[in-house]
Amino acid sequence: MTDKQRRVIEKKREKRFQELKQRTEIKERYGVFTQKMFEDVLEELRGRIKEDTREMLDPLNEKLDWLIGAYKKFDEEYTLLSDISSEHTERLNSIEKKLGIYAN
Repeated sequence: MTDKQRRVIEKKREKRFQELKQRTEIKERYGVFTQKMFEDVLEELRGRIKEDTREMLDPLNEKLDWLIGAYKKFDEEYTLLSDISSEHTERLNSIEKKLGIYAN
């Protein structure tokens, strides 16, 4: 996440916080906490949880991407080497037969 994106998110959070603060002040002043206010508070909490979770998982996803890439490279190399090894084994077997040498 870039600094610009973080600043935009922080501005949105601050704006939502100010709105919630204003509504809370209305509730304290008048003793009214409407259903809409309650839903907004819950929505704000859900949004924060989603953003925080996403921020926590981004580094993990990057590491997993790297790990998967490394595994694919290893798998491709292993496949290539095992193919070369089987070709060498076949060639050695044929040479041993021609020479009359049989290894256990």
